[in-house]
Amino acid sequence: MKSSTAAVTSRSNMDTYATVRDAFYSGQFDFTGDAQTIRDIAFLIDQKDLELRIFPIATKAAYQKELSNLENPTRAHDAAGGSNEHIALKLLTAKYLKNERGRGSRYEYPLCGYYPDVVTIDGLIVAECGHTHNAEKMLAYFRQSAIEECILIPYPDPDGEEVLGYSFTASEGLCDFLAFWESEKHAKLRKKFKR
Repeated sequence: MKSSTAAVTSRSNMDTYATVRDAFYSGQFDFTGDAQTIRDIAFLIDQKDLELRIFPIATKAAYQKELSNLENPTRAHDAAGGSNEHIALKLLTAKYLKNERGRGSRYEYPLCGYYPDVVTIDGLIVAECGHTHNAEKMLAYFRQSAIEECILIPYPDPDGEEVLGYSFTASEGLCDFLAFWESEKHAKLRKKFKR
């Protein structure tokens, strides 16, 4: 089981890559995503432009209880969208943000052209739950908005006792660096197409 108090700061690039990949792609899904974006995020962590902390969001028992509650079709909720497993993660994330951070939240609220699973009312914390197919959206949140933190909550490890959150926070200059990096990538592409 992954340590719930670990901070990913001194791992090798391969370990960082594997940790980031597993945060974005969890559950029964194989990794089919953009390996380059995962490498970019791992690079930013290793360069201390992003900090990654791993911590418990809830117990596995609380997750199972949310799933059981969702089996009752008469129970109304406002976190609709996705499977019951996905909705349970959204509900647990909102509870965590309220109880541990003192922040209200909303579900599927538009931000940077995406609809994050959970966003705090003040728009400073964004959370993506379950299998997050598009890792680029996290970089877009940091590049295009004033968020302080992006939390990924993957599907829980079948052998684990906790639902873990992977918290990404940015260094002071990350937004400017990401904008520069994006413009450099576009300049290289334009140069290739002009040949």
